[in-house]
Amino acid sequence: MLKRGCVILGMALAALPAACGSAPDVLPESGSTPNEYHGTMSSGCAPTDAPSVILDLHAVASPASISFNLWPGSLVTPPALVRFDADHPQGEGTYCNDEGACESVEWGEIELANSEGSRAVNGKWRIGLSGGRNLRGSFEAEWLAIQALCG
Repeated sequence: MLKRGCVILGMALAALPAACGSAPDVLPESGSTPNEYHGTMSSGCAPTDAPSVILDLHAVASPASISFNLWPGSLVTPPALVRFDADHPQGEGTYCNDEGACESVEWGEIELANSEGSRAVNGKWRIGLSGGRNLRGSFEAEWLAIQALCG
C-alpha cells in the first residue's frame, strides 16, 4: 500500500483530481467480513469548489450506506489508493448504519481496481469512525459521465 504520494484515477476520471495522503494504519474490526456495496461514481465539487469525485454506495444485504467526496491534488487512474484524514483533508465521508443514523468519517481509504471493458469501477474501502470503530467493504460503482461545474 502507498504511504505517501499521489496516485493517478481514471480513464473517464482523467479530468478530475485524485487523492493522496495517509490514513492511520488501523486494521478493520477483528472478525468482521467486508460487506458488499453497489452504487455510483461521478464528478462533483469539493467544499473549496475544486473538482471532486463523488462515490455513493449502498449495502447489498442491509440498508447501510456510505458516501465519499474526494478532492485530491492530481489525476488518478485505477489501480489507485485514495486516502484522507484530518492531517490530509483531501476527502470526506458519511456513513449511515442499518438504522439510518449517519455520522462523519474520521479517516478513509478507498482502493480502486482496474475494470476492463466496462463502465463499472470496482474496489474496497476502509473507514474510521468515532470511538475507534473501523469498518470496511467492497464495492462496484457505475461511472456516471456527468461533469460537475465547480467554482
